[in-house]
Amino acid sequence: MSMDISLFWDRIRNLCKKNGITQQELSERLGYGTRNLEIKMARNSLPNIEELKKLSKIFEISFDYLIDGIEGAKELIENHEGKFFVPMLNQKLSAGNGRMLGDDEIVGYLAVPDSLRRYKEKVAALFVDGDSMEPTLRRGDIVVCDSCGYDGEGIYALQRDGESFVKRVYKDSGKFIIKSDNPLYPQKEEPVGSDNIAIVGRVHYIIKHCD
Repeated sequence: MSMDISLFWDRIRNLCKKNGITQQELSERLGYGTRNLEIKMARNSLPNIEELKKLSKIFEISFDYLIDGIEGAKELIENHEGKFFVPMLNQKLSAGNGRMLGDDEIVGYLAVPDSLRRYKEKVAALFVDGDSMEPTLRRGDIVVCDSCGYDGEGIYALQRDGESFVKRVYKDSGKFIIKSDNPLYPQKEEPVGSDNIAIVGRVHYIIKHCD
């Protein structure tokens, strides 16, 4: 599943008009090249988490409003009809060779399909970093995953040797088989029950970052 990023850029355009900021000005304040912002808007490319933080500061608005156009999304988590809001964590999952785990600071809330409501507080959104899951996942994509552990073959957030990853995982002959969709990365294995690996939970929802 994916989200219509054009709605995000419509909000940015409206905020620019409201605050008297030109696209050129905004591009400079974000540290982009002359046409980079224009290209991102035209391609409906979602900014990365650092760029979202800058936008939030520039316009003095919440992360919630930037992502969903709704202030105070936290209060709506259990009550908004047709939508369920999950926390977006200030942490990246590596789709590469791994990265050290960061903190779990909540930087905003993201609207996802109401079907994920059944996971309640055991679901969160994180950014993807790296290229090992290409073409399925690319750097800058957002994944929404539960924290319910292994539940059959699929794409999972996991921790291995103190680092966090997003990989394709399945069981075979008493082992977890950990695969990357990018054939340049080797398959890895860990015995089920090993202390070296913790399957955090399954990825249910993807928001694509289109360059």
